[in-house]
Amino acid sequence: MRTHFLVLAYERPEGLKSLLASIRAQRADAPAADITVLDNASRAETGTVLKRTCQEYGARYLRSEKNVFMRGKRVLEDHVFDEGPVPDVAVHLDDDVVLSEDWQEEVTAVLRAGRYAACGSVEPWEGELVYSGQRELRFTEQHMAGRPRQIWDWEWQRVGSISGTVPVEFAGHRAMAVLGEVATKLRHDDTYRIGGEDLDYSLELRKLGGHEIAIATGAVIQHRAHGEVDAPGFRTPENVISSWRHFYAKWSFLRANACGEAGMSLEDFVAAVTAPQPETEPRAASRSGATGPA
Repeated sequence: MRTHFLVLAYERPEGLKSLLASIRAQRADAPAADITVLDNASRAETGTVLKRTCQEYGARYLRSEKNVFMRGKRVLEDHVFDEGPVPDVAVHLDDDVVLSEDWQEEVTAVLRAGRYAACGSVEPWEGELVYSGQRELRFTEQHMAGRPRQIWDWEWQRVGSISGTVPVEFAGHRAMAVLGEVATKLRHDDTYRIGGEDLDYSLELRKLGGHEIAIATGAVIQHRAHGEVDAPGFRTPENVISSWRHFYAKWSFLRANACGEAGMSLEDFVAAVTAPQPETEPRAASRSGATGPA
């Protein structure tokens, strides 16, 4: 099974170097791998470093001259899948993770077994392993902004003594492997700026042909191993609200702690997200703004 790693990068040269090193350090019997990195409009000096790092690790470097936020996930997919060939496995990665040396082996084994179309990871949190996702989405109903609203209460769900392949409702795409034939049909919703985009992907995947998702407890990642923080200008109130407004229109529920990312109370956040908006023309997915290979 040939694997293609798709990495969205921005202003994190140390993080990208560690990630690419961990990909190339996968066990010797791991399937062959390609890597494509999209630099999401980093500063020119950072871009030079990212490009050099890609060359060092045999990764293809693409660059967007405009920060397209989480739409970069879609731009990556369009470049890789439309140009072909479609890989056996596509891996969606953020540039602030490091993979355990058997990560690729673990997720590939799950996909090869045939039941699951996607497989995610586990990560350390407060001294324990937790799912990078949710085994189940737990909702409460709260009366806000004039009527009952479904609210998802995010929680870190601990792995505990469980080992092996665990079915989940949601796997975060900071490190998520998807069968190539499924990934090329699904693709990320390019409307999102920041917030809800990875959950949307899991929901769409499960909706598309009833595909199932798992997390392999042996597929361990280190998240923000270099102490990375949110990229400046990404998680603004405007971006968070617009993303969750789009999410709510599709799925009719919200993540409770997203209100903190917008700097608002939950009540004010729900009111902002659910307020009527003027109709706009839908925007088609586009590859504009990305150049490469380089």
